[in-house]
Amino acid sequence: MNRIKFNVNEADRQLIERIADRYMEDFKAGSDLGIPKLDVVMDLQCVHTYLKLDLEELWLASPFNFAHDVGGIRRNLNRETGRLDNNFRPRFIR
Repeated sequence: MNRIKFNVNEADRQLIERIADRYMEDFKAGSDLGIPKLDVVMDLQCVHTYLKLDLEELWLASPFNFAHDVGGIRRNLNRETGRLDNNFRPRFIR
Protein backbone atom coordinates (compact mmCIF):
# COMPACT_ATOMS: atom_id res chain seq x y z
CA MET A 1 0.00 0.00 0.00
CA ASN A 2 1.40 3.38 -1.01
CA ARG A 3 1.29 6.17 1.50
CA ILE A 4 0.29 9.67 0.55
CA LYS A 5 3.14 12.15 0.88
CA PHE A 6 3.05 15.56 2.50
CA ASN A 7 6.63 16.65 1.82
CA VAL A 8 6.88 20.43 1.87
CA ASN A 9 9.61 22.73 3.08
CA GLU A 10 9.01 25.17 5.92
CA ALA A 11 8.47 28.21 3.69
CA ASP A 12 5.88 26.34 1.62
CA ARG A 13 4.20 25.02 4.77
CA GLN A 14 3.81 28.55 6.11
CA LEU A 15 2.34 29.80 2.83
CA ILE A 16 -0.04 26.83 2.70
CA GLU A 17 -1.20 27.77 6.21
CA ARG A 18 -1.93 31.32 5.00
CA ILE A 19 -3.79 30.00 1.95
CA ALA A 20 -5.88 27.75 4.20
CA ASP A 21 -6.62 30.72 6.48
CA ARG A 22 -7.77 32.74 3.47
CA TYR A 23 -9.96 29.89 2.27
CA MET A 24 -11.53 29.49 5.71
CA GLU A 25 -12.17 33.24 5.98
CA ASP A 26 -13.20 34.03 2.41
CA PHE A 27 -15.58 31.14 2.08
CA LYS A 28 -16.52 30.63 5.72
CA ALA A 29 -15.65 27.01 5.11
CA GLY A 30 -15.25 26.16 8.75
CA SER A 31 -18.64 27.36 9.86
CA ASP A 32 -20.76 26.65 6.78
CA LEU A 33 -19.34 23.33 5.71
CA GLY A 34 -17.79 21.99 8.89
CA ILE A 35 -14.37 21.70 7.24
CA PRO A 36 -11.44 21.79 9.66
CA LYS A 37 -8.56 24.00 8.57
CA LEU A 38 -6.21 21.05 9.01
CA ASP A 39 -8.06 19.21 6.22
CA VAL A 40 -7.48 22.13 3.86
CA VAL A 41 -3.79 22.31 4.84
CA MET A 42 -3.29 18.59 4.33
CA ASP A 43 -5.07 18.63 0.95
CA LEU A 44 -2.89 21.50 -0.28
CA GLN A 45 0.31 19.91 1.05
CA CYS A 46 -0.52 16.63 -0.65
CA VAL A 47 -1.24 18.23 -4.01
CA HIS A 48 1.83 20.47 -3.73
CA THR A 49 3.99 17.40 -3.09
CA TYR A 50 2.88 15.83 -6.37
CA LEU A 51 2.17 18.83 -8.64
CA LYS A 52 4.20 21.72 -7.25
CA LEU A 53 1.55 24.39 -6.89
CA ASP A 54 2.61 27.96 -7.51
CA LEU A 55 1.76 28.88 -3.92
CA GLU A 56 2.65 32.57 -4.18
CA GLU A 57 0.41 33.08 -7.21
CA LEU A 58 -2.37 31.07 -5.59
CA TRP A 59 -2.13 33.23 -2.45
CA LEU A 60 -2.42 36.39 -4.59
CA ALA A 61 -5.12 35.03 -6.93
CA SER A 62 -8.45 36.70 -7.55
CA PRO A 63 -11.30 35.30 -5.45
CA PHE A 64 -12.67 33.43 -8.49
CA ASN A 65 -9.37 31.75 -9.39
CA PHE A 66 -8.54 31.12 -5.74
CA ALA A 67 -11.91 29.39 -5.20
CA HIS A 68 -11.43 27.37 -8.40
CA ASP A 69 -8.10 25.94 -7.28
CA VAL A 70 -8.62 25.42 -3.56
CA GLY A 71 -12.24 24.33 -3.90
CA GLY A 72 -11.37 22.11 -6.84
CA ILE A 73 -8.56 20.47 -4.91
CA ARG A 74 -10.93 19.87 -1.98
CA ARG A 75 -13.57 18.32 -4.26
CA ASN A 76 -11.31 16.27 -6.53
CA LEU A 77 -8.45 15.04 -4.37
CA ASN A 78 -8.46 11.27 -4.02
CA ARG A 79 -7.39 10.92 -0.40
CA GLU A 80 -6.33 7.31 -0.93
CA THR A 81 -3.94 7.95 -3.83
CA GLY A 82 -3.02 11.61 -3.38
CA ARG A 83 -3.97 12.30 -7.00
CA LEU A 84 -6.61 14.59 -8.47
CA ASP A 85 -9.60 12.87 -10.05
CA ASN A 86 -12.07 13.99 -12.72
CA ASN A 87 -9.31 15.52 -14.87
CA PHE A 88 -9.16 18.49 -12.52
CA ARG A 89 -6.05 20.65 -12.95
CA PRO A 90 -5.35 23.62 -10.72
CA ARG A 91 -4.62 26.85 -12.55
CA PHE A 92 -1.69 27.66 -10.31
CA ILE A 93 0.86 24.94 -10.89
CA ARG A 94 4.48 25.41 -11.89
